[in-house]
Amino acid sequence: MRDLTASVLGYSWALSLFGARQAARLLAAPVARREAAAAADAFEAVAWQTQAGLGPSLQEAFQAGDSLQRDAVDLSFEALPRNPLSPGDWLGSGAEVLERSWTTARLWTFAGDERLAWRDIGNKVEVYGLVKRVAKVIGVPGPGEPFSLPQLVERSYALEAYPALWAVEGLGHDYAQHFWRPGETVSGLLADPRALGIPDKSLLMLHAGIGLGFAQPLVGKVPPDAPAEEVERVVAEVFTLCRDNSLPGDAGAAYESLGLVARSFFPTLVRPLARAVERVAPELLGYYWHGAGRSTYFLPINFIPAGDPTWRPFEMALRETPDETALLDLYAGLGWAFSMVDIQDPEIVARRVVGPHRAELSRTDAFSYGVATALAMRADTTPDAALVEGYLGFRPGGAAGAAWEALVARPAEAFLEREYPRLRSEGRLGELFHYRPGVITG
Repeated sequence: MRDLTASVLGYSWALSLFGARQAARLLAAPVARREAAAAADAFEAVAWQTQAGLGPSLQEAFQAGDSLQRDAVDLSFEALPRNPLSPGDWLGSGAEVLERSWTTARLWTFAGDERLAWRDIGNKVEVYGLVKRVAKVIGVPGPGEPFSLPQLVERSYALEAYPALWAVEGLGHDYAQHFWRPGETVSGLLADPRALGIPDKSLLMLHAGIGLGFAQPLVGKVPPDAPAEEVERVVAEVFTLCRDNSLPGDAGAAYESLGLVARSFFPTLVRPLARAVERVAPELLGYYWHGAGRSTYFLPINFIPAGDPTWRPFEMALRETPDETALLDLYAGLGWAFSMVDIQDPEIVARRVVGPHRAELSRTDAFSYGVATALAMRADTTPDAALVEGYLGFRPGGAAGAAWEALVARPAEAFLEREYPRLRSEGRLGELFHYRPGVITG
C-alpha cells in the first residue's frame, strides 16, 4: 500500500496531461495486494512518460516534486502500526505521532537549539541555489557558444570562499552538458588539466560536477520497469563517461554522482541501480552509496521544518539501507554533507547531530570519516580560506563538547595531518568520496 500511495502521488503530477483512466480502474474494484502492485506499476509508467516528455528544467522540477511526495508518504506510513489488529501497535504509533508533533512544535519556537535546525535549512537552501544558479552567476555560455573553462573557474573563485566550491561543482555539471548529449560519446574533458590551464584546486569539484552532468540525463531515460540488462547498460555508460573524462586519481568524485542523482531524483531506481553497480563494477559500489548518503541530506523532504529535520536524514539512511556495508557509506556521505554545508556554522553539527546522537554515531567510524574527508576536500578546493581551521577550532560547551572532540575534532585533525597529504601526493584524492574502513581508527 505504501508503494501504491507513492505511485499515485507521483502520477498526480501527470494527471492533467494523461487523464484518470488508471485511477478509475483502480477505484472500481477492491485493492488487493496484486491489484495494488499492478496499479502502482501503471501509475509509475504514466508518470515516467510525462517527465520524459518535459524539457530539462521542467524535468528536474518534476523529479524533485516526485521525490518529495514519495518521502512524505514513507514518513507517513512509518507512523502507522505494523499490525493494524494490535491495540498495542496502535498505541505505540499514537505515541510516536505525538512525539513528532511535539518536536515540530518546539522547532517553531525559534528558541534554544531549535533555531539551529532553521540555520541548517537556510544553509542548505543557499548551497542548493548556488549550484543551480551558477550559470547565471559566473556567465556560463549557452549551447554552441565558446566555453572557456579556465576563465569560468577563475570567475568561480572570484566569489567568496564558501560559495566558490559549490560554484565549481555546478560549473562541472554545465561543462559536461555543454559538450555531451545522451547518445553521443565524449572523452578527455578533464583528463589533461594542465593543457586546459585550470588550477589543481578546482579538480575535485569539477569531477563531481561532470559526474552529475552525465548521470542525471542517462538515469532519467530509464523507465521504472526497465529490465536488469538495460539498467546495467546505463550504469556502464555512466561509469565509462566518468572514466574517459577524468584524471584517474580523481575519477571517484565523478563516480559518486550516480548515487547522488539516483536518490535525489529517481528513488524507485536506487535499489535496481545498486544491483547493477554490483554486477557491472562492484569496486565502485561504495562510491554509489556514499553519493546516496550525500543526497539524503539534500532531499526536498529534509528542507521541511517538521519533526527533527536535522536527524531525519540519518533515520532515512537506516530505513533504506540494504546492508551494513551500504550503511557505512551512507553515514559517511551524511557526515560529508553536514560538514560541507555547515562549515561556517559548526554549532549546528555539534548541538543538533553529534551531541544528542553520540551513541548512534559512535557505533562506527563512518560519520567521522565523512567529516574528515569533507574537510580534506574543502582544504584542497579552497586552500587559502580559513574555513577548515574555524570549523575544527570550534569548541562547544556542555555534553556536546566531548562528542565533538571524539567524533569530529580529533579524527579530522589526524586525517588532515597524515592521510590527506599522502592521498594528495599519490594522486588519489578521488578516494575521499567513499568510505574506507580503518582509516580513521587505524
